[in-house]
Amino acid sequence: MDAITITAAMVLSLFDTNIGGGQFIYNTEFNNRQEVCAKTVFKKNDDGNFQKRLRYRYDYDSQKRLVAKEVQAWDPVSDKWENAYRLEYKYDLTETSVTCMKWDSRTNSYSNQEDKIIYSQLDEHVLSVCNYTWNKKDENWNLVSRMAAYDPTHELLYTDNRMK
Repeated sequence: MDAITITAAMVLSLFDTNIGGGQFIYNTEFNNRQEVCAKTVFKKNDDGNFQKRLRYRYDYDSQKRLVAKEVQAWDPVSDKWENAYRLEYKYDLTETSVTCMKWDSRTNSYSNQEDKIIYSQLDEHVLSVCNYTWNKKDENWNLVSRMAAYDPTHELLYTDNRMK
């Protein structure tokens, strides 16, 4: 599995699925490069009407790789979208990282780092996946779990080393 495969898997998650037995509908928007740039999720209420619930916004780099996914929740009281969290994707030759940041309404920015996952290509058939959480006190990432996936024959095998 390489970075392109990981990116394709992430992008596939952007497309509509029929989850919830018709309780949800989606409005997907595309940019001029035919990339999904936004998706709005509506949920059916008790009256049978659909109401806004979530909005996802996507940004891509010049290589058409996903670099950010912003999640907003609908606030019916203020009648506007409220920022919730943002996922940022970074790529290099052997690894891809995904960092989750929560919205901080005091600073009006995504400044609360929460979690990070790093996918590292160890060799042609081995992928390492490490999960981290942000330690505010030490201002550093703490390793929570790690896994190695090995696929010599296209039959994925993996080991799981959970941290305690």
